Amino acid sequence: MLFNSIQYLFVFLPIVVFGFYIVRLFGSSKLINIFMALASLVFYGSWAPKYLSLIGFSICANFILGRLVATSNKRRFYLMVGFVTNLGLLAYFKYSQFVLDNVMHIFGASAPALNIILPIGISFYTFQQISFLVDAYRDREMNYSFTDYMLFVTFFPQLIAGPIVYHREMMPQFKELPKRKINWSGIHAGLFLIAIGLIKKIIIADKLGLWVGDGYDDVAALSVWGAWKTSLAYTFQLYYDFSGYMDIALGSARLFDIKLPWNFNSPYLSLNIQEFWQRWHITLGRFLRNYVYFPLGGNRGGLIPTCVNLFLTFLIGGIWHGAGWTFVAWGAMHGAGMVVHRWVQHRTFHLPKPVAWLFTFLFVNTAWVYFRAPDFGTANALLLRMTQFSTESWGAVSSLLSGSIDFSGYLLVIILFTLQDHFFRNSHEWANKCRPSPVYGAFYTAVFGTVALILMSANLPSEFLYFQF
Repeated sequence: MLFNSIQYLFVFLPIVVFGFYIVRLFGSSKLINIFMALASLVFYGSWAPKYLSLIGFSICANFILGRLVATSNKRRFYLMVGFVTNLGLLAYFKYSQFVLDNVMHIFGASAPALNIILPIGISFYTFQQISFLVDAYRDREMNYSFTDYMLFVTFFPQLIAGPIVYHREMMPQFKELPKRKINWSGIHAGLFLIAIGLIKKIIIADKLGLWVGDGYDDVAALSVWGAWKTSLAYTFQLYYDFSGYMDIALGSARLFDIKLPWNFNSPYLSLNIQEFWQRWHITLGRFLRNYVYFPLGGNRGGLIPTCVNLFLTFLIGGIWHGAGWTFVAWGAMHGAGMVVHRWVQHRTFHLPKPVAWLFTFLFVNTAWVYFRAPDFGTANALLLRMTQFSTESWGAVSSLLSGSIDFSGYLLVIILFTLQDHFFRNSHEWANKCRPSPVYGAFYTAVFGTVALILMSANLPSEFLYFQF
């Protein structure tokens, strides 16, 4: 059940919201949590019912281990058991085929197909539960019931692709729900975020995805401008697809008066790579900082150990995203970028802001090529095409723009939307500013009506890109 589907928007979500407010009348946080957890399991089971047993095992095992980590005399041992259990499951489902392929390649043989299907959401709920165990080890305060914990892991708005949340920012909200009055402003903000997320996904990201697919399918046929069109289209497709997902996730949670952490803050305005990671996939960045970078040593020990720790953290982040050498390269590029940035911070040399922005954006755009490409050959070929300027290529700009009204029109829409989103107010800022009014009612009617027509005319809604990771 996709966020951008008829089933979710017009059946599942309204039913669960209605049921939630009925159950809330009874004034029991336990009853609310049971209802929401069951609804979340129905949501997850709609993808693949057979993996309900996997997430069920993961929840039970981590809840028991969390209690042992918090109370036992063998806390470190049980924490290690938790690491092995969580990372072992993730490694089996996500990396088994990759490791086998590379081992067999070393011996000059072809690897058999394991036919292991990656359970959706496993990367996110694994990280979430690892953070729970580490916090249990550090704080030794885990006064939560199994129902509380099950809802913390399965809460459907953030179950599949995040944001990655901590128990200390979610469980208190679940406990307080029966005491709160209906938050009409929160419901309005939720509807607004869902509407904006659908615009980002269906109107912008999906269209950009067609251009991206065409470009990567035949890199050899691309002109220099076609190559730039392909790389830039993916840069913005990934942003609008993932931030659109997050807007719908946060908006869905606001309908239940639950606030999830923001995950994007106009990342393509960043003036350096460190700022980019403070604006892009914010909850992943804080997870890597708190549970990888700091345990490695953080910035203790001087410049060289700090740079090593930064590089390793982003290398691990690249591996987490996918089982492929291109993801390793992408992580290594960002790690190297962070190292260069940290080294420059110790010097008096500073770039003018426009130059710093352009350099950062071009670096990020280049790294996304490896993130998207199926292999190094395709990525290198596309980047090579992007550098092959000639006198003839400049004349191709006008033909590229004028050759298709469809392309030119969508390009204008994307540019205007991007300028508004990055330079004026992003969805986060709009949600905090907007207030219920007839204008917004008309806006919601127009957006949801248009989305319904688009979805009914399509065979299937398109998946979100981060479901692959």
